[in-house]
Amino acid sequence: MKLLNLWSHRQFWIGVSLIISLSAKGAPGDMIWEFQTGGAVFASPSLSETGNSFWASRDKSVYALSKDGNLLWSYETGDWVESVPTLSHDESALYFGSWDNHLYALNATTGNLLWKFETGNLIVSSPSLDASGNLYFGSSDGFFYSLDASGNLRWSYLVGDEIDSSAAIGRDGSIYFGCYDGALYSLSSDGELRWRFETDEPEDSEDWRIKSPVTITSDGLILFGGGNGILYALNSSGNLEWSFESDEKIDTGVTIGEDGEIVFGSRNGSLYQLDENGILEWESYVGDIFYSTPLVASAGTSIVGSYLGNQVSGLTALDAEGAVLWEHLVLNYIDSSPLLDSHGQVLFGDYGGTVYAIESGVQSVDTDWTRFGGGPANMSLQAENAALEAWSWGFYLWLSERGLEQYATLPSVDHDQDGLSLGLEYIYGYDTAEGDIGHIPSLTWMADETGEFWQLDFSRLKTDEALVMAWQFSSNYETWTDLEPAETLILDEDILELGSHEAVRLLIPVKSVGALRLKVTNF
Repeated sequence: MKLLNLWSHRQFWIGVSLIISLSAKGAPGDMIWEFQTGGAVFASPSLSETGNSFWASRDKSVYALSKDGNLLWSYETGDWVESVPTLSHDESALYFGSWDNHLYALNATTGNLLWKFETGNLIVSSPSLDASGNLYFGSSDGFFYSLDASGNLRWSYLVGDEIDSSAAIGRDGSIYFGCYDGALYSLSSDGELRWRFETDEPEDSEDWRIKSPVTITSDGLILFGGGNGILYALNSSGNLEWSFESDEKIDTGVTIGEDGEIVFGSRNGSLYQLDENGILEWESYVGDIFYSTPLVASAGTSIVGSYLGNQVSGLTALDAEGAVLWEHLVLNYIDSSPLLDSHGQVLFGDYGGTVYAIESGVQSVDTDWTRFGGGPANMSLQAENAALEAWSWGFYLWLSERGLEQYATLPSVDHDQDGLSLGLEYIYGYDTAEGDIGHIPSLTWMADETGEFWQLDFSRLKTDEALVMAWQFSSNYETWTDLEPAETLILDEDILELGSHEAVRLLIPVKSVGALRLKVTNF
């Protein structure tokens, strides 16, 4: 059984006959919160389903923060941490590498050490997971490693040169990663070489390195950037399908938009968008981009960090045509790749050690590779699209009728940015295409000869066998109890004239001042 607390973005205070919205949001580019670590934050964060974020810092530590930016725990290693933390599939463990030559596994809830594995040199690449939870990562000792979830060595493969590139795992278990020798390697799941693709010689023949993390498209193309400024697209057999040349090194990862558009950055300061065949759609100069992998989001929006000069950097959002929408400036360098949470907040860090949550004005999209590390629900760098694992089948059908089936696993997304999630719009009977047409919940104080009570009017979904809904009350936002209405009245058996929703009135005995929420349990 999977339990989901689907919070209404509108919570109702009992005590006056008013509905008060608690969902105030800043303008795009506004800062929501910040947290200070003790060293440069080079890596992208990772995010749990509960909204907790995990950050690596050059103060030798990894931090876990709540969705509001409060410290949950920190863990100190023996040297810098630049590896993006990776969550296990059940989110119980957090994996990352350190410059102290170890790969660590921590309890994601407490921060306690589960185990650590020593290699012969520092680890910058981010660990990847296969479907069974096995780990894959490269080290500067020239080896590529595979461990099981308990930290035991499964196998290692000697490449002979440094490996900073974070690997991608294909649906068939094949492994892809780049190396300082200028080649992309593909290994089988048991550590045997499948093929090796050598990139073209760069202008600086002393620096062939591939630092770009690898991306896999939904059609199975392997995308990565080279030290020669060329973006390569290979098929799963290692043959070149197409390439695109920029003027400088490509150290960022490649991300994939809703319509298959390909977005990446170059050290020439430009962000590029190509179509799925590698044809340029637009190029936009945003400032020097080194390692910040762009984020792609709803409405064709791209967000990336770049250097603007004089130690000023910007997190820049561009629209579907490459025009700047907004920019958030910081007085330090940004190499961290941005991540978008379920509330539309962008998370990133800077070289001053500060991590930020910025209002974006957009929402996640459920494509295979929207950011460094994969899609919205993917912490493992493995290309995986779980759209058909719907929150409920009724929810999926409702989304499909509106052309929104890509959100089948994302009931908390506010697609039309009206303050209500898609899950609540489905339950209340709102129309996402034409605005909020439905029975807006209202709360009114009433009194008669039987006593005082509250009258709660709302519309609700009639039937969905996968969902159980209950109104709950709290006086402190910590302890919630199910409401026991004195009476339930059906005001309209078919409020939308679609046979799907009914209008309901609950008569609730008066309680102390507090709040109501709708809790939804998903089986």
